Amino acid sequence: MATSDLCNELQNDIELGPDLERKICAAVLKQLDDKSNDVQSIAVKCLGILVTKVQEKQVGDICEKLCDLIFTGKPELRDIYSIGLKTILTDVSQKTGASISTALCGRLLNGISHYADQAIKSETLDILTELLKRFGADFQSEHVAIMDLLLKELSDERAFVRKRVTSCLGALGVVAADALLHRLVEHLLQSVENNHEADKRTLIQTIGTLSRSVGHRLGRHLPVIVPLFLTFCGSPDDESMQNDVSNELRENCFQGLESFLLRCHAEITVHVKNIIATAMKFTKYDPNYMYDSENEDMDEDMDDEEQYSEPEDNDYSDDDDASWKVRRAALRVMSAVITTRPELLDDIYAECSEPLVSRFKEREESVRIDVFSVFSDLLRVTLVHLAPVSSGNPEAGGHPALVRQRSCGGQLHTRVGTILGAANKQLGPKISVATRCAVFGMLRELAQVEEGQLGPFMDSLMPNILKALEDRNSSLKLDALIFLRQLMATHEPSLFTKHMKAIVHLAVANANDEWYKIVAKSLSLVGTIVHVIRPSTGAVLAQDMAVFVQPLFNAVLPRLKAYDIDQEIKDGAIASMGLIISTIGDHLSSDDLNAVLPMILERMQNEITRIAAMKSLSTIARSPLPLDLSIILTDAIVCLSQLLRQQSRTLKQTALDTLIALVQSKGASVAAASLCDTIQEASALISDSDLQLSQLSLTLVSAILTTSPSAASDAVVVTKVLPNALLLSASALLQGPALEALFVLLRQLVAAESHG
Repeated sequence: MATSDLCNELQNDIELGPDLERKICAAVLKQLDDKSNDVQSIAVKCLGILVTKVQEKQVGDICEKLCDLIFTGKPELRDIYSIGLKTILTDVSQKTGASISTALCGRLLNGISHYADQAIKSETLDILTELLKRFGADFQSEHVAIMDLLLKELSDERAFVRKRVTSCLGALGVVAADALLHRLVEHLLQSVENNHEADKRTLIQTIGTLSRSVGHRLGRHLPVIVPLFLTFCGSPDDESMQNDVSNELRENCFQGLESFLLRCHAEITVHVKNIIATAMKFTKYDPNYMYDSENEDMDEDMDDEEQYSEPEDNDYSDDDDASWKVRRAALRVMSAVITTRPELLDDIYAECSEPLVSRFKEREESVRIDVFSVFSDLLRVTLVHLAPVSSGNPEAGGHPALVRQRSCGGQLHTRVGTILGAANKQLGPKISVATRCAVFGMLRELAQVEEGQLGPFMDSLMPNILKALEDRNSSLKLDALIFLRQLMATHEPSLFTKHMKAIVHLAVANANDEWYKIVAKSLSLVGTIVHVIRPSTGAVLAQDMAVFVQPLFNAVLPRLKAYDIDQEIKDGAIASMGLIISTIGDHLSSDDLNAVLPMILERMQNEITRIAAMKSLSTIARSPLPLDLSIILTDAIVCLSQLLRQQSRTLKQTALDTLIALVQSKGASVAAASLCDTIQEASALISDSDLQLSQLSLTLVSAILTTSPSAASDAVVVTKVLPNALLLSASALLQGPALEALFVLLRQLVAAESHG
């Protein structure tokens, strides 16, 4: 209790005298020997606070005392002493840590060299690693001594100690000078050639650790290191290497290769193809498990019903099998290749896409998720590098880069059925949630690349998508909602007709979910659904689709009314209601419309929701449906005109756009006085300081003159608009849409004058 009270007091802003500092430090150190684990834990916490309050000398004395206790104290309390020292290194200030680091380093090196006990060595090496990570740059004079001692300890016969030494060398590499680092690497490479097999593995693992830590600084050594790593990876069929030691070595090698790929772009180039070949072999390295032969054939078409039968849960667990770490490391190498080598996309598709798809059935979940992540990377990079083709210059059709892009896009397109077939097997309800979320993430990337081209496979995908929307897991439902909305927004509406009843039911149900993200995405889905049930607002709404109008409206209305909800839900409800009214508003009663339109106007007067409300009102105004907006029209025009005085550029831009939409569609119903007030507010924005706002303002004035020609003779046009327009016409900056809008307005004014 006393230690806890002391800990609380130390957190206050107090000053301790030298005598009191010594007494408190001694008392806290004594508590580390207490039999109670709770007291020990509080004492460790207290040390972390104490070192921020006492003088540097006291911090040094505490570290000295803890080192002595680690070396010669009670063995059963050694881990407590070690935790205490690590806590100090974490919490001490940079200035204090720098001043004590050299002395502490000397004590630790002395302990490593003089104490053979495995526990002492291990704890001391761990502490030295932490010291190097935080304060390594502050005692560079000790780096050579540290390196020499650690290289000596690498030959320790105990694997536990060697692993700690390897980690410590990795931390040293980060802070060591270039000359010392190169000397260290050259020593390790030379030792690899001279030592027997067991020692070589330790040395390779050490080089691998350094590669992960300082890969970008080892570029000059890659001609030796990369072939060495590939050699020690060996063959996946070599039964003599199917053990934990070899698995760890291979994992280390692949992690080093990944680091080089990410950080040594130029130097690694000549080795990339060999790295790809080796990594792909090990993505399927699973010596302790035999996959069903029928699953190996990935060439079946998606039309085969068996392809979509719900899979059994084929997760297999073997606590003693670490081969999954090798597969995961190999996959991450492939991810590094894909993201850093877009020029190899064509080759990657030709050599790696089908083998990667075949790994969708991976038994270890963490690796399976990585498989989908790697394939998502491939699709993401493909999308980026196909962009020039879709918007390309026809004269550049023979350019090698464009030919390559078309080639990789074509290869992907021919494999879509295979990809979807394998992915759909991993969407069944018996498959884990994490895997299904990863699949949806990958499918979103595929849908982006193959925009609108997944129609032939929609009937096969929909059952598992709908089941995911019914799942209890919120993350899965969210991913399914996002993917379904993406599909509905980019594919022919007719593809969803047979599933519309289930889609609407689930969208409405999820709009009442407890998690705000699901509610927001469900509201967005509702906005997409209305375009699917009525693709063209000029067409008659089919009778079988008309039954969905009221349920969709009723799903959004409560969220539109509510005030104490998340901002994302507010914006989603406002946007969705705008889409409902603009697309199927003629199937709503006048009471419904007259209830909702004032709500949108009210949201437009609220600072938090006004942007979303203006965009929603703009959508409604541009609808070709004969909608009666008279209940809010004049008030909306006045409100929007006043918003043109605000400082926010985005706000003014959105207000102008909404005013243009309202005036063009309903301007004839607005009083001339209100329109003249709007002209006056817009005229202030006609200048060359912001050509986009000028263009919108000119367009708004033109729209008003079109709907109300008599306004052309109004004083505000003559005294405000015309002078600003003429001043703008003399600007050297005037060009593009703003220039066109100015021509239109001047023609209208001239025509009005001639008629007058």
